[in-house]
Amino acid sequence: MKKFLFILGLLSPSVCFANGGLPIIWMLNTYALLVGIVFVFFIERTYLKKLVRPEHHSHLSGLVIKFNCYSTLFGVIALPIFMIIVRLEPLSYMIQSNTTKETMTLIWWLSLSIDLFLAYLGTVFIEYLVLKKFEYWSDEITPKLLLKHSFVFNAFSYLTLCVIVFITFLYFKLA
Repeated sequence: MKKFLFILGLLSPSVCFANGGLPIIWMLNTYALLVGIVFVFFIERTYLKKLVRPEHHSHLSGLVIKFNCYSTLFGVIALPIFMIIVRLEPLSYMIQSNTTKETMTLIWWLSLSIDLFLAYLGTVFIEYLVLKKFEYWSDEITPKLLLKHSFVFNAFSYLTLCVIVFITFLYFKLA
């Protein structure tokens, strides 16, 4: 019964966000989100595989799903708050002046970049807290080293998401 409820939970739409930054990606391009979910899972699982004792590799998929579900909660709950705060200044600027479309586009992309950076930081620390509780690390993995690895594999994930968004943006722009 627990497995059924877990699978049902994974199929719910909110879990499709899979990482703190994916809600931002979803706003830009749904295709990038769908492809991004797959890439995030495999990048993070592949990266962590080298840090876990070989006999415990079978536990990695569950761990990656678990900490991405927590990142999802962060992305769904906290990021809209960050997005409102970051966009208040550009909105007030736009209302008070005769801002050109190009300037507003630049301001929008800069505020989106700040949102993505905040999502990255939140994701790193949330996933680090979950990783710290995992018991199957190689002996040389310390909490400080684990935090460093959380920064690194999330950088790979976020970079991949940015590349996917850029590619899909070009595709739809040129199509």
